[in-house]
Amino acid sequence: METFEYSGDFRSQGEDDSLHQRLCLHSSGSGDQHYPRLDNEQLHCSFFPHHLQLRFPATYISNEPSCTRQQNLQQQIHQHHVTKSRQKTFAQRLLPYHSVFPGLFKFVQRQTLLVLVTMFGIILTGVQCQQMRFVVQPFNRSVAEGWTAVLNCTVANREGTVTWTKGGFGLGVERHLPGFDRYSMIGSEERGEYNLQIQDVTIDDEDNFECQVGPSNKYPTGLRSQPAYLSVIVPPERPSIINAPTIAVVLNRPTNITCRADRGKPAAQITWHLNSQRLTHGVNVYTQMNGKYIDTIGVLSFNATIADLGQTIECQAITEFMETPYRTSAKLNVYFPPILNMTLNVTSRNIREHDYIKFWCQGQANPNSVTWKWYLDGEIIPGANSNVYHIHAITPEYNKKKLACEATNIVDSVRLEKLLIVEYGPRITDITDVVGADLGGSAELRCTADGNPEPSVIWRRKDRANLSHRTLSTKSVYRIEEVNTQSFGFYECIASVISFPEVSKETLLWRNEKPEMKSVKQQSASEGEKGKLECLARSIPKPISVIWTKDGREINYALSGRFSVEKKDLGQHVQSILHIQVVESGDFGLYNCTIENDKGVSSEQVELIEKHVLPITYIIIGIIGGLAFIFVTALVCVLYRRCKKEDQGSVLGSYTDTDSSSDKKREKADSPNTLMGQLRQEYRFSADYDDMPYKDQQTKGNNNGYGFIEPCETYSDTQIYDGDYVRRGEDLIPDRLDPLYNTGTGYSMSSFRGNYYDTTPPPTMTRLTPLHMSNTKLATDV
Repeated sequence: METFEYSGDFRSQGEDDSLHQRLCLHSSGSGDQHYPRLDNEQLHCSFFPHHLQLRFPATYISNEPSCTRQQNLQQQIHQHHVTKSRQKTFAQRLLPYHSVFPGLFKFVQRQTLLVLVTMFGIILTGVQCQQMRFVVQPFNRSVAEGWTAVLNCTVANREGTVTWTKGGFGLGVERHLPGFDRYSMIGSEERGEYNLQIQDVTIDDEDNFECQVGPSNKYPTGLRSQPAYLSVIVPPERPSIINAPTIAVVLNRPTNITCRADRGKPAAQITWHLNSQRLTHGVNVYTQMNGKYIDTIGVLSFNATIADLGQTIECQAITEFMETPYRTSAKLNVYFPPILNMTLNVTSRNIREHDYIKFWCQGQANPNSVTWKWYLDGEIIPGANSNVYHIHAITPEYNKKKLACEATNIVDSVRLEKLLIVEYGPRITDITDVVGADLGGSAELRCTADGNPEPSVIWRRKDRANLSHRTLSTKSVYRIEEVNTQSFGFYECIASVISFPEVSKETLLWRNEKPEMKSVKQQSASEGEKGKLECLARSIPKPISVIWTKDGREINYALSGRFSVEKKDLGQHVQSILHIQVVESGDFGLYNCTIENDKGVSSEQVELIEKHVLPITYIIIGIIGGLAFIFVTALVCVLYRRCKKEDQGSVLGSYTDTDSSSDKKREKADSPNTLMGQLRQEYRFSADYDDMPYKDQQTKGNNNGYGFIEPCETYSDTQIYDGDYVRRGEDLIPDRLDPLYNTGTGYSMSSFRGNYYDTTPPPTMTRLTPLHMSNTKLATDV
């Protein structure tokens, strides 16, 4: 640090060194706008016996506006204090630096010091006004990008070249600063002004700048100003909301919305607004360097509601140098999972068995691209992938089951369940077919029924006409306390549900006794093939064991490898079947079937005999012979019919009556010139005999006595009423022996009610010859 120093003996007659000591202790002041405060690091005060040394930094004096003003201030202070009193203190006349030493005013009271202080100030001022110094130094400042910045520098008593440095790099000594088009030194050189002007400031201009005076003979080290930092202010780019213009947020689920304001300096401040209301909750702001710029990222954690759907959210970015913020906005699209409602086509009553049921799953979802699934009691229903599910004929199995539809979009899956209540008729689910009882003992007949609503159960006697309508019990278990011979027989369990037909099942109450054997005595099998023996017995109660023996030895099924047994429960009967895998010659013979129950043991012998099979040659010969017989028979029939047609043609001559015959052919055949024509003309029976008694017969067209039967109205044996097919009763169908039924007219019966006629032409018929006339007489009269 370059300093100016003054030393001298300030002690006057009669004073001691304590004055010098107090002067140094109170040598720091508060300072003012012209005389900055000097702390202990700037002002160095040394006190010795009979001697005081003060040392000031050169910059302190060089910061004065001008030497002239220093002198004026000194003279004003000096005149003021001399006029007022000649007994002023030393500190009041200490140059214009009296503000630096306010604590000294009350310690120095001697007139002799006034002269010394005055001399000291004059000497300092004279020295400083002759020194090269910075009258104005640059200071830190900020400027907006694109504007013009000026850094001031004024040098007094310059004795070297002035230059500016940027980041320690010299810019040049010429005022137009070649190589730096936007840089120049401006101001009056006569006044020592070397101000640095920067036009169209960019971010690259931000740096430390110093004004320096080069070395000279008198100042070999030159002179350097205090550093000044130029801050370039860059407004951020206009903010942008990620994924704008429509932001997808999820209902009741915090969703981050991001807004960026990049390439700003200093960092921008980001705020959020919803419907002009500022949001403060869930707002976070982050910054990151982007070269010399700063990117600002604002993140809003937004918990949306349905009311926010379609609302506008706004992001604002501003810096301290901007008057109005930059704004950007986006629309909120609130995503939410499906909101479901299930309906069905049956609403006026409960679901009933056999109903056609159609279920709809409807609701709202955003986005509305939804996939569907249906579940029954938690199990997925294959192929059900729309919002509609059909049950064409619902069954009781659906009762109390949960039908669920599941809708899925990108947000979530939602499942809605419905408990199915199906009304259905009664069903007897469990009943004992045969119940055994002892005389004098008790018996229980059990019947379990299912239905919705709960079915009612009654017991009735089945095999007694006088008891068939008498209700024996209304409980599912009918108990007979004391069984007698009249108790044995068939009983009926009847289950009923309102609005449904009742159902019933029978059970047999029978006396407990030992098995009654009912097997076929002889049974056959072929050697080398599979064979079986059947043993049938009525056993009440149920048999305990069934044993097959042969030649007095029980058959060991495991060791034999060819025998196995099968047992069938046939109600009051039991059947045991002995299977033989491959019948051998030694397997033929007598077998014993023994059945045991709680009441005893019964046995029966069954004989297995060999089945004789015809040789295959005989079978083939029989088949060929049968086919030959059928062929010959058919050939004879064909030849016979052909010969019969030829005979008819020779008798009738040229007369024919087919669908394609014309009136001319018919007239020729009926001409009196022919034998048949004469017969037909002479013997007409229409006047002698009534027509066949057909109902509502209508005479039509060409019925000229040749015996043609005109179509008549026929009645169907079936009728259709209101779309229902109803079969007519047997009493409406004529007996097959009735002549009206077997007329041979060839009319078919219609399935629909109405006056329908068969379109098949009636067969050609002639009237029959009267009984009292013969064919011979007719031929003779011709």
